[in-house]
Amino acid sequence: MSPTDPAWLKLMGDRNILKYIDAVGIHAFPGTSEATWEGWSPIIHGVRQVLDQYQPRAQVWITETGYSTWRHDERRQLTAFVDAVEAPSVDRVYWHALHDLDPKLPTVDGFHADEREYHFGLRRTDGSEKLLFRLWTDGGIDAVRDAYWLGKSAHVAGRDKPVLITGGCGFIGTNVAHRIMSSGQSVLLFDNLSRPGVEKNLRWLRQEHGDLMRIEAADVQDPHVLRHAVDRASIIFHFAAQVAVTTSLYNAIHDFEVNARGTLNLLEALRAQDEPPPLVFTSTNKVYGGLCDVKLRLHDKRYEPEDEHLRGRGISDGLK
Repeated sequence: MSPTDPAWLKLMGDRNILKYIDAVGIHAFPGTSEATWEGWSPIIHGVRQVLDQYQPRAQVWITETGYSTWRHDERRQLTAFVDAVEAPSVDRVYWHALHDLDPKLPTVDGFHADEREYHFGLRRTDGSEKLLFRLWTDGGIDAVRDAYWLGKSAHVAGRDKPVLITGGCGFIGTNVAHRIMSSGQSVLLFDNLSRPGVEKNLRWLRQEHGDLMRIEAADVQDPHVLRHAVDRASIIFHFAAQVAVTTSLYNAIHDFEVNARGTLNLLEALRAQDEPPPLVFTSTNKVYGGLCDVKLRLHDKRYEPEDEHLRGRGISDGLK
């Protein structure tokens, strides 16, 4: 049944049909605009009440559910999965898709009539794994359950303004976060957890620093969540990026959306504030190479080029 209608099910019972039924299937998709989502419990409770009256031996199955990551929200896919498999009085759960739909194919409603239909899988069309798939593969259902807390938005109490680190679960972000939290300052990590292994970095930071660490498992491509994080920040370190050169070649649009559009989203969020926090932006050595020929000097606790022109103008693309 979709939508689930206990009154219709009761009508089947009044007509002596439910006595032939072994299982009743229900399906729903949390996060869609078709209905206000109140969780599985009230839906299942309504079905179970009718079955207890007419066919108490019948099972309740979730015959179709899933969560589309079309807005790069892999954490909510994880929590939607856990909510389904742990729904009360449910005997089976059928997930909607293992792979995202090929963008060259039409859906039932037409060719790209609803963009959400293309992103229900646990793996992308290029074979790369989303957060839920990685956790499930590495540690089974228990690992997915243990990561449920990632789906909760970071709560910042009172006037506390943490340091915001985008890409905070990567190698550099993790070490910067550890250094800052070791001084007693709270940190908000903004990371989509797309790189394999970053969950381990996150778990380590949580063990080391407890409540000083907050996580907003989101993507810089989502300007709304990013703006909310920027509003709470005292200072921002921007490390979030698509860093693989090979990926930038075979998936140039994704590379642009993350690196260029994602950074622009951050800058726009800063520009919208009356008193924006300072931003520390780090690039990559792939832009300029090792720069072994540039001599540096230590000045007021920072390194700067010895050459006066380079100090004043910076390093151009011509100096590689």
